[in-house]
Amino acid sequence: GRVYLPCGKANAASDAAFEALGKLLAKVIFDGQTICAPFPESFFKCLLGLPVSFRDLEEYDPELYHQLYANILNKSLTPEYSQALSLDFYGLIENGEDRVVTESNKREYLRLTAKQKLIGERAKQFEMLKRGFNVFRFENHLKRFNAADLLMLVSGPSEITAEMVIQNIDFSHGNWRNSKTLEHIQQYIFSLDRSKIKRFLQFATGSPNLPLGGLGQDCEGDQPSMGKITFTRLPKSTRLPE
Repeated sequence: GRVYLPCGKANAASDAAFEALGKLLAKVIFDGQTICAPFPESFFKCLLGLPVSFRDLEEYDPELYHQLYANILNKSLTPEYSQALSLDFYGLIENGEDRVVTESNKREYLRLTAKQKLIGERAKQFEMLKRGFNVFRFENHLKRFNAADLLMLVSGPSEITAEMVIQNIDFSHGNWRNSKTLEHIQQYIFSLDRSKIKRFLQFATGSPNLPLGGLGQDCEGDQPSMGKITFTRLPKSTRLPE
């Protein structure tokens, strides 16, 4: 499932933790690496300074989302209906208790409600997170990114196939002449399901994902490809029994 930042007041320890998390995400991008980032779309929208939508609320609180959808968005609001449900902008805007929710402003009300639930109640946490995330000052480079773009940059492609893994292995490296080991490795990778492919990547690279641009480029000669997965044939161990 998705992980949401906790609500409530922050303290010095949590401030430092959220700032460190922001720096970690920035370092992942800076180094061209990937990590598991099980955060919702609204999390990445906040990092990019993009507004959240009412639809973003569905993943966080499906029950509240469907209640608001059925009772407000899917209704033709009359003054009597809004008065009966005490629908106003209290807590969403200044002097919101004096502004009634109407047919013409109900979408604004729903958007502000989602913003309050997803970001407003975690304002301090997001402030520290963004402070850490902006450590490399590359905001200008992310101006054209949306939440899905940033998620892919941090976590890599959502679907990883055996073919993609094979493309990120340098089979030319190592003394494997007259050996079928590398052929068997390819067959093994093609036999893996999605979860086991991720486990293989975790074992080989430390991350269960692949960077958006791949693990590296091929090099000339006998040098291994920088960043790609390679296999080395070790000499026979003298510690093993004959």
